[in-house]
Amino acid sequence: MKRIILMVLCFMVISFSVCSAEIRKGQIDTFDNSFRINSLNHSIGDIEQFNFYKKKNELNVEYSFYIRKECLYEIQFGYIIDKFQIKINDDIYDLKVLKQNTQLNSYSFGHAFGEIIATIDVKNELLNELKNAKNIAVRLTYSDGTNDTANIPDEVLAEWKQVIATEK
Repeated sequence: MKRIILMVLCFMVISFSVCSAEIRKGQIDTFDNSFRINSLNHSIGDIEQFNFYKKKNELNVEYSFYIRKECLYEIQFGYIIDKFQIKINDDIYDLKVLKQNTQLNSYSFGHAFGEIIATIDVKNELLNELKNAKNIAVRLTYSDGTNDTANIPDEVLAEWKQVIATEK
């Protein structure tokens, strides 16, 4: 009986998607008098790393998502994120991919294994929606037509709201 209970508990722990989150404040950059605050998250759905950044100086505030996605892709595809969408409550927004690159980590039997790293622009107009969000999901659509959709856990959303509210 103990063995069955132990096996069930192990299965439950393994089957739940683990998400760790942490807020980090950077030091003030004396060059432009800016500071960064980050919500650092890992393993949201099939996305290995999903961070939310705020950079603020005396003139403006910039927000962005940083994403790292491990992937298997055929060499002939220029495997990239074609579209990034965020669903806040029931409203869907297309966000601009500012920059991205792919990195080949290994090659085996005609398949390349690597990762996509991308920075996504979060416009200031979207901040009110994020602050008042009850639930959020994101979708990454890739150049081969496949996509990943992930629900943002409540604790991560709470951190994003903290990042938006933090002044220094």
